Amino acid sequence: MLSRFYLRFGMGIFRDSVRVCTAQLGRLHPVAFVYVVWILTYGVLMPLIYLDSLHPHEALHIEGGPDNLPAFSLLPRLVLASFVVPAIETALFQWLPLRLLHTWLKLPSWFAITISAALFGAAHGYSSGYMVFTSLIGLVLAWAFVARDYDGGRAYLWVGVVHALRNALSALLM
Repeated sequence: MLSRFYLRFGMGIFRDSVRVCTAQLGRLHPVAFVYVVWILTYGVLMPLIYLDSLHPHEALHIEGGPDNLPAFSLLPRLVLASFVVPAIETALFQWLPLRLLHTWLKLPSWFAITISAALFGAAHGYSSGYMVFTSLIGLVLAWAFVARDYDGGRAYLWVGVVHALRNALSALLM
């Protein structure tokens, strides 16, 4: 009986903490928002990278990505990876599922964020490890979209900028 109380109390504190963090993230200046979310998209991967370094497992190798992208020269690769792909993917994997599930169907934000992240990961099915990593990145991007999704928050724009910065860095390193 008492343990159920502590579990419920602990979950309430966790839920309230997430709400506060989401509200604070959404109210950051756009440049700070982009920077924080960009860092979080890398930070969310650190536990998996560490675990993989301790116990290498074939399924978690993150090799993948579009095979044909390195064939492009730098400028077309940057344009494609930094503008075209983030605009399309942000629309398909953040804006559309979050609007449909959370805003229009009134489902809980955590459910919409999870579905959005799963779709984002599934669309990056180059390898199972790559799908896991991109699902985690999608989780951060969807959470950031929800945090910024208020009148004047420009969630699509700022989450798209984060996505573009990630892709630009990847395109430069190819």
